[in-house]
Amino acid sequence: MLKIKVMSLKIALEKIERAKKRNATGLNLSGLNLKEVPEEIGQLKQLTTLYLYDNQIGEIENLEQLTQLTQLYQNNNQIEEIKNLEQLTQLTMLYLYNNQIEEI
Repeated sequence: MLKIKVMSLKIALEKIERAKKRNATGLNLSGLNLKEVPEEIGQLKQLTTLYLYDNQIGEIENLEQLTQLTQLYQNNNQIEEIKNLEQLTQLTMLYLYNNQIEEI
């Protein structure tokens, strides 16, 4: 299991690095079995669309720097609380279905 986690994080970090080099506005980290959002994602200030669905993410975090983000897909994770979105003032689409959220 640890090997899968390390490989998933490695893949995510490689995708983040490629997106940084290309100045990409979209990034897909879905289906990587991530437990958390990598801190390195904060380097991608130009992102407007971020796909984080189908992981095991338990908390919305490390997105504060992504102030250009308009679409965030975090459905099918383990998120229990909607928080840490205050800096995302451009956000117009937020997908959080199939999580562990009990209260809005």
